[in-house]
Amino acid sequence: MKSFINSLIIVFTFLVLMASAHAAPSEPAPLPPASQEALNKGIIAAKVPDYLLAIRYFEEARKLAPQAPVIYLNLGLAESRIPSRELRAIAWFGAYLAAYPDAPNAAAVNEHISVLKVKSQSNTSRLIKTVQEVASQIPGDPGHSQVELVVLLAKAGDMRAALGVADKIISDIRKTQAHRGIATVRANAGDIAGAQMAVDLMRESNDKSNAQRSIAAAQAKGGDFEGAQKTADLIQNAGYKKEAQMDIVFAQAKSGDIAGAQKAAGLIQDASYDDKKTMQYVIAGAQATAGDIAGALRAADLIQDADKKRWAQMIIVSAQATAGDIAGALKTADLVLGESTNGASKNNAWASISVVQAKGGDIAGAQKTADLIEKAVDKGTAQRAIAEAQIKAGDIAGADKTLASVQKTAELLDDDREAFYKKILIPRWITRTKAYITIARNSTRQSTAYTQSPIQPVDTVYKWLRELDNDLKFTDCPLNTEPFLDLAGYLKSLPPSDNPQRAFDSLHKTAETIVKAQNVITGMLRQLAKR
Repeated sequence: MKSFINSLIIVFTFLVLMASAHAAPSEPAPLPPASQEALNKGIIAAKVPDYLLAIRYFEEARKLAPQAPVIYLNLGLAESRIPSRELRAIAWFGAYLAAYPDAPNAAAVNEHISVLKVKSQSNTSRLIKTVQEVASQIPGDPGHSQVELVVLLAKAGDMRAALGVADKIISDIRKTQAHRGIATVRANAGDIAGAQMAVDLMRESNDKSNAQRSIAAAQAKGGDFEGAQKTADLIQNAGYKKEAQMDIVFAQAKSGDIAGAQKAAGLIQDASYDDKKTMQYVIAGAQATAGDIAGALRAADLIQDADKKRWAQMIIVSAQATAGDIAGALKTADLVLGESTNGASKNNAWASISVVQAKGGDIAGAQKTADLIEKAVDKGTAQRAIAEAQIKAGDIAGADKTLASVQKTAELLDDDREAFYKKILIPRWITRTKAYITIARNSTRQSTAYTQSPIQPVDTVYKWLRELDNDLKFTDCPLNTEPFLDLAGYLKSLPPSDNPQRAFDSLHKTAETIVKAQNVITGMLRQLAKR
């Protein structure tokens, strides 16, 4: 392992140093001198070895050249040498491969990722084993904790262990809940066979119906409408059966099978008035997305609920804009949304149109539409899309100007209902956009560029960097929090307790956080492999 890491460092130091002399079209641009100096210091620190110091130098280099793949690589190498930082190392390697997809050592990096994944899973298994041992010490009825443990094991992908723990649960009710948890987790992961295996172990109950509903929804989402309907037919609880049937309607509509969705909706015998309104709304939106604007408008006209009708009409407006019919979208917005309270829906529609225009590259048109918007929240939505489009187009000065406009718009938000946008969403977006701008600006300043468009990897690279910098504990992949930086230290910092239940709760929460992050990273790696 050590020789592998040293060879990678040497190879890529060589590549970076040689790039200034003759950068091949497929190689990254040379680093700015100050960034190269910081990188060199980091490599020296790694050879000591002092990996934490190396990371400090590499981060310094990253600030000076945030788009440089070689820095991501070296950060990954350094973090891979620190216990419990395997997921962070994988994320750095993911950022590296996203930024430099034709890297000559891509196969070696992918192999190293595979090793780190196994190591991360092994560490997590040991932590879960500790959770399991603490659960066994809980006095009285530990049933609820056992159910939580079963679900945790299922989320970690260890079906055998999950079923084994579930089988040892004494209470029939708790055992059924555990099997429901397994079925739901596996169904959501697309593992229909695994989910069905858990359902087959359950006695007839509401929990079983709930699990079957999850399976039917997963089958429908995957396009197996016939299989989903067969599963729905097996559900005994009327409420869960209806929910499964509605899930099928929604999935068929989303897939573009409008006739199938309408037929499936008609088969739901005990659909309430609200259920029918919801299905009408979804089907109308799907018709619009499929290009049947006239049919969608007719369907929306039948919706009695005012809010759902407006939302259906909003989808129609967005579909028209996406199809390139901006004039038609503006006309629809004016005709069907003009009478809405305080013009809120019309403002929302204009924002939707502006966003579509911006994503399609019509920045001037997007700005013109955004100028129509009076409501601050909607104007901010349009301006954010425009700024991102300007970055992708290489108009950094324009993006800077639009970013300033977003900040001014945010200051106009004073309604309590808009506090979340003002205090959390917009500041977070501003931080993200500044990072986009920095990457784009540095890319255009380099004397040598990638053969692919320099802005092309920004979105995918940013997703990796976002998770690496994520310190929000309530999210699914907060890699910049204690469990991912120093797991052993974090576990020692947990409040000591003589109460096994409290100890279980703390350890279970930690393990669940890590498992969620592992699943996020696994999904991102799958997406990266498809590129």
